[in-house]
Amino acid sequence: MSIEKITEKLNITQTNESSSILVQNDVELYLKILASIFYPISMILGIGGNTLVLIIFMFYQRVKSVTNFFIINLAISDLIFGLLCIPSTFITPYLIQHWPFSPFMCVFLNFMQNVSVTLTVYTLIWITLDKFWALVKPLKLRISIRVCKYLILVSWLFGLVTSLPIAMFTKIFYASNDDSQGKTNPQCSEQWPEGLEDASTVYNILLMLIQYFIPLIILSFCYAKIGFVLKRSKAPGESDSNRDAKMTKSKQKMLKMCFMMVLTFMILWAPLHIFNVYRFYDQSIQYSKYIGDIFFVCHILAVSRSFINPFIYAWINPKFRHGLKYYLLCYCFNKNESTKLKYANQKFLLVNNTNPNGSFKLNRCNSVNSNTSRCYFYNQQQHGYSRRNDSFRFKRSINKMENYPNYKSRFYFDSAGMTRASSNQSNYM
Repeated sequence: MSIEKITEKLNITQTNESSSILVQNDVELYLKILASIFYPISMILGIGGNTLVLIIFMFYQRVKSVTNFFIINLAISDLIFGLLCIPSTFITPYLIQHWPFSPFMCVFLNFMQNVSVTLTVYTLIWITLDKFWALVKPLKLRISIRVCKYLILVSWLFGLVTSLPIAMFTKIFYASNDDSQGKTNPQCSEQWPEGLEDASTVYNILLMLIQYFIPLIILSFCYAKIGFVLKRSKAPGESDSNRDAKMTKSKQKMLKMCFMMVLTFMILWAPLHIFNVYRFYDQSIQYSKYIGDIFFVCHILAVSRSFINPFIYAWINPKFRHGLKYYLLCYCFNKNESTKLKYANQKFLLVNNTNPNGSFKLNRCNSVNSNTSRCYFYNQQQHGYSRRNDSFRFKRSINKMENYPNYKSRFYFDSAGMTRASSNQSNYM
């Protein structure tokens, strides 16, 4: 929902006797108070929450999965919405009731708001289709990382193209207040040329179809089919293996998280689109006494979707909770961890070789923080990391080095600030 449409619904009326536009100062005081409370909180939660999502999924997990790429793109879209849509929506219609920024910002903000909404919708569609194909047609259709990047690019291009009419016809105009004694104030609005009023109506209807009703049909069908498949089918041997059971549980959590993201989108955006549909059929609603109240409730529900996803991740995704605790507790409140963060960002690499007598040098690995640093030694036979405590008891590893003199171990600090070791045993494998 762009700024000019909000201003139009709240306080702009067109007189029949003349072509002048009057801006009525009829925004109630309680609406201004509620807007002053809700919109700043929404902006803080949206910007802060989605920034944490980007940090955790990009630097803490670092798992290159299709779902993670889509979640990062969704967080970027919600971050744009929180940065551009919420502040301007709060300032212009509710506080000062005129446009305080430049003409460029008038066009840019309205354009990017529409791009953000479209991008969010179609990112949710790609996430749903990925889960749909994985369950319904697991051997035929799967979205690869490369295809995922192309789909994200297509979503951006589609959002930019469908928002072009807003960029073309949004402009600054000057309106007079009904109590300003002839003074005019700048307003930012979408002004279509004469003769294209019907085109404006068609475009707004198409936007509603593209941004909500068509995606609603696609998403509802996919999740109905997914629920039907999960109810009737069961993976062979699922109950016979603990490992398969854990994998199935993990997939169910991921599916639940995606479903909650889609469900909140459909519920929170439904009132605003229903309001717009009713407004097209009944123009008299513009003069209703409670039009401002109804629109305010519909709009705050739509805005709240921009910050609800981080709460869904924290509720369902345990890895996100671990990353959240790590960054909030370790880096914010533990001064010792700041040193490890410094080396983690630099991806500091330490290479330790064996001495001629077979002894192993670990002093540099422990030099970051003698109290809290840990080393992970790679066990080639187990193909995994085995944790060692701060006493660095590497008796088995040293014995292996003595048997293989050319054995090398590399110690480095990963993005989680932990010291890991990887082995190079190509000379004796």
